[in-house]
Amino acid sequence: MLFRSTVVATLFLLPLLASAEAPGTVKPQYEVKESVPMTGSLIAREVARLSSSLPINLPWASLTREQQAQVRSQYVRMPATDEPPFPLTGTAGIFNQLADAQQVVCVSGFLDMAVRVDPNGKAVSVDTFSSPSEQLTRFISSVLIREKYKPAVCGGNACVMEFPLRSQLSCN
Repeated sequence: MLFRSTVVATLFLLPLLASAEAPGTVKPQYEVKESVPMTGSLIAREVARLSSSLPINLPWASLTREQQAQVRSQYVRMPATDEPPFPLTGTAGIFNQLADAQQVVCVSGFLDMAVRVDPNGKAVSVDTFSSPSEQLTRFISSVLIREKYKPAVCGGNACVMEFPLRSQLSCN
């Protein structure tokens, strides 16, 4: 059975992203389409709508200084010279797979995870703080572990740091 579900995200890629925005600012909407259209159609349906002030298809180096500062501000006392870990090609790959998984498990609830990234940009562990489904947790953990990351920078040197993934999921 195919479910119509959404990763309606007021997507919290990073904690409290909305708090860094000016009042009245409209966040861009990003759509995630089915990777394979339903049988009998050539049109891929929208399966997720992401609401984020950060573009999901850009790597760290392509984010503006303001966007990088916004990401940095979500970490406790991170100096402007330090950098958090970030997916090498941006977050779109993670969210596409999250949307695909949501098509299968069709759950509603808050997903809150963090992947620990070593100084070489390799994911070494994933912590789950909240998840609406054990099946989704296992799948997204494997997605986060396989992802390649730009390593974090602390005081000019590569260091270990966590990359958070937070999303409100909804199944329609």
